Amino acid sequence: MDSQADADAGDESSKNPLVRRIELSDRWMIWLTAIIALATIANVLIFYLESESASNQISAIAEKADAIASNRSNQVIGNLNWSARSMQSTIDKNEQEFRETIAQGKKVLELNLRSVKLEQRPYIFTGEMGGYSVKNG
Repeated sequence: MDSQADADAGDESSKNPLVRRIELSDRWMIWLTAIIALATIANVLIFYLESESASNQISAIAEKADAIASNRSNQVIGNLNWSARSMQSTIDKNEQEFRETIAQGKKVLELNLRSVKLEQRPYIFTGEMGGYSVKNG
């Protein structure tokens, strides 16, 4: 067996420099390919983590936007309710003023009717009116 080991050792020393250089370049290629593979795996991992982070940020932004929209909607509804109450208050005031106006109109009408009744009393008048002789009484 010793002769086999000597033959292998002699074989190594008998390789020409080109073969040794090719074997050295093969080793370099293996190491460089391994480094590229590790870098690719690291890039994929980083991309995955960044996409998860972006997804979480988008979800947070969407939740905030929904909250803002809901708050805006509540403000609009509140403003509409305030406007409706204000309009109802104005309508109630106008209705009350209208009733007061009607009551005043009734009073004025009653006073006018009393005045007309008073004017229907017979007058005592003697003299001429429009060329006619008038005697009351």
